[in-house]
Amino acid sequence: MPFGEIFGAVIFLIVIVIFGNIWYSIVDSILEKIKYKLFGKNENTAWHTLDEEKFEKKDN
Repeated sequence: MPFGEIFGAVIFLIVIVIFGNIWYSIVDSILEKIKYKLFGKNENTAWHTLDEEKFEKKDN
């Protein structure tokens, strides 16, 4: 396989990866805007809903 074909294939793969990253960023930002408009700002960012009082240290 000549170096020209290898170089062309590598450039093609790099272009696909760059396009994929740009596409993902665009779609992700659109989805975040839609989520914000539908659900508003979610102040509870933790994935669990544990009570904070249970974890506070109690002095005896």
